[in-house]
Amino acid sequence: MTRTVRRIVVMLLVTLAVAACATPTPAVSAVPKASTFDEFGAAYCAAWDELFTAIGNPDTGSTSALSGAFEKAVTAGDAASAERLAGMINAHLATGRGHLVVASGWPSAGPTLAQMDRVFLAFAVMVEARRSGADPQATFEKAGGVVAWQALFEAARTIVRPPDAGSRQCPTVPVGY
Repeated sequence: MTRTVRRIVVMLLVTLAVAACATPTPAVSAVPKASTFDEFGAAYCAAWDELFTAIGNPDTGSTSALSGAFEKAVTAGDAASAERLAGMINAHLATGRGHLVVASGWPSAGPTLAQMDRVFLAFAVMVEARRSGADPQATFEKAGGVVAWQALFEAARTIVRPPDAGSRQCPTVPVGY
């Protein structure tokens, strides 16, 4: 055997040995998506719950306890508290976006959920803008939040309900579906 062939064989054997000893990467499991209107409604309402907890009611302009505390920390110049509270707000927004993924199993809700996702992202950008001293409302608008908010309600009219479902109300927030 030539020297080059021996090197290739040794490198191949070392590679196989390392691969055999490596810790296997766990498989990424798919997020279960709603397959019934009830499952869609539960995930959709859970997403709204997260938005109301993180931000408040965007429709009325009311703030949540969390966003109110964040605003006070920013105003007071308490950077550590502002950072901690911004992280909590963003965690609720991320959790809400996860609920949107679950809700997306209901086929006719896709356009609504896409706009709602844009709203969640715009709020996350707005929080960061406020923390850094930028104009949060202008940032929210530039991120497409206002357009997405309006489009969300237009798209919601296209959600197909089963004949026996009728209009429903989320149990903890003033949102119908």
